[in-house]
Amino acid sequence: MQKIFMLLGPRRSGKGTIGRIIDALIGTSNLAGPTLASLTKQFGLEPLIHKLVALISDARTPGRDHQIIVERLLMISGEDTVSVDRKHKDSWVGRMTARIVLMSNEALRLGDSSGALIGRMIVLQIHETFYGREDTGLTNRLISELSGIFNWALVGRQRLYARGHFVQPQSSVGIVEEMAGMNSPISIFLNQCCDLGAGLNEDKGLVYDAYQQHANKNHQHVLDHSSFSRAMYAANPSITAFRPRDGDSRRQSYGGLRLKEHTDEFL
Repeated sequence: MQKIFMLLGPRRSGKGTIGRIIDALIGTSNLAGPTLASLTKQFGLEPLIHKLVALISDARTPGRDHQIIVERLLMISGEDTVSVDRKHKDSWVGRMTARIVLMSNEALRLGDSSGALIGRMIVLQIHETFYGREDTGLTNRLISELSGIFNWALVGRQRLYARGHFVQPQSSVGIVEEMAGMNSPISIFLNQCCDLGAGLNEDKGLVYDAYQQHANKNHQHVLDHSSFSRAMYAANPSITAFRPRDGDSRRQSYGGLRLKEHTDEFL
């Protein structure tokens, strides 16, 4: 169903234990353990070939190469046909079977203007930490119950297939919205400050001025006008460049949107 699982919680909250149970459940030979940074390397996808799970533990917001990481996470989760470079071998061409599981202490900022990556994520937020009171025997006790965990997982699989889609836990809706704002501030600007729809249009200069005010108020990096336009088209493909037929060839507008009357409260 082309989803990415993200376990988000403080240190010593059980994320590592869950990862070890996944490893035991599917078998180490079926598991890859990449990092977000390794996905950007020339041979970074090679270890994922024919794997069932790509477990990215301790995921952190990368210092660079955000777009490459977003592209590869979407490509893997979307089961696209890809060409993968391999060391001292011919390239491999096929579809990635690995399901991605991200584990992190913090919400990730990856810079995806389209919002496609956040739309793929099912976030499981863990609030309690066991730091200083760890149960060091928990993993072994859970592994001793692995057959029961497997049966429990099969029941969940049957329920999922009967429903036809995953359900985002209500407890994680807030953090998902926060991540959407972090990764696609343009989408937040459009939702808060613009009406969207066919037949609407607004002067490009007015929209960009409103965006600048919105970004400054929310302490966000301000894109230049050209980058802002590209980000808007990515966030909402129905937005177009629009030139009114009023005889002024220099006047340009965005089609498909209009600034809201009460935008001031968000600026």
